[in-house]
Amino acid sequence: MLAQGILPNQNICEKNFEQARVAWETNFLSVASLAHLACARMEKKGGVIAVFGSVAGDRGRASNYVYGSGKGAVALFLQGLRHRLARTSSPLCIQTIKPGFVDTKMTASFQKSALWASPEQVARTVVRAIDKRREHLYVPWFWIGIMAIIRNIPEKIFRRLPL
Repeated sequence: MLAQGILPNQNICEKNFEQARVAWETNFLSVASLAHLACARMEKKGGVIAVFGSVAGDRGRASNYVYGSGKGAVALFLQGLRHRLARTSSPLCIQTIKPGFVDTKMTASFQKSALWASPEQVARTVVRAIDKRREHLYVPWFWIGIMAIIRNIPEKIFRRLPL
């Protein structure tokens, strides 16, 4: 399982490319590198490589597009990896796990609402998904619908929303 990342301050990243670069290296490059290496070792024997992305990677938003673009790149990388493995009939399962808001140290300063999940809730769901070899997982489940709506709002309208 690969579950790593940092949530940079978007305003600082907009003014300081070095901060944005560190976020991209942490949230995409390091994750893709580890997934690539794990895949090379496990491709023939199988198993599950479960990788955490984020719902933030489904749509670029002004409030967190540096973070979201790194997580979105992870999802695209894993999609391509699954496609390559399917062509070789590999028994390896590559999972993309997209949590919504999770109450962790990384989000300690955020105001919580009904959309937030505990790490324990997320962990239970992820373990079940690993056992079932599910390739895609939004956790909690209701993020499937939320993100389907958000992804399908035309950009001309989306740009005017305060998200």
